[in-house]
Amino acid sequence: GDVASPGVDQVYGTNGAGVRGWKPDPGGGGGSFTPAIFQGRKTNGGSWPNAVTVVDFNTVDFADAGFSESAGTVTIGSVLNGKRVEAFAQCNLRDGGNRTQLTLNLQVNAATVLRNQNYATRNTTQDHGGLQVGPYIFLATTSDTVRIQSERVGGAGTYDTLGCIFSVKQVED
Repeated sequence: GDVASPGVDQVYGTNGAGVRGWKPDPGGGGGSFTPAIFQGRKTNGGSWPNAVTVVDFNTVDFADAGFSESAGTVTIGSVLNGKRVEAFAQCNLRDGGNRTQLTLNLQVNAATVLRNQNYATRNTTQDHGGLQVGPYIFLATTSDTVRIQSERVGGAGTYDTLGCIFSVKQVED
């Protein structure tokens, strides 16, 4: 018969004879999803280039199987072929007193899929607080590449510093 708490990995339904009740979950139920994750950080203490620049990470916090990284470009390995993957970045640029525009481009296979930009005010020290791109979710194939490209336009200030986090992770289907 029916019980309020049938235990783990049970589903409610009918059996082959049409009798209602709790039965073992044929899919195993209760399983946990552990995504593959890449996460990198970039910090610099000097001048950020006044140009289009791929953000190359000086710290890789996580690089699970399924991802490799070189010069700021994350490559998706065969273990994630056909899986849904999410990419996200957030950056802060501290402007050292010049009017500066910061644009972030999220690129998949060198094509910009998302873009965001903002400005600092002229002659003030101001943060471009939390400029982000993403999340962007796509169906990955082996050797897809994902990267963040920054475009900084404005006076070259020696006090401009950039801090970024970038994550690429598998998401549950």
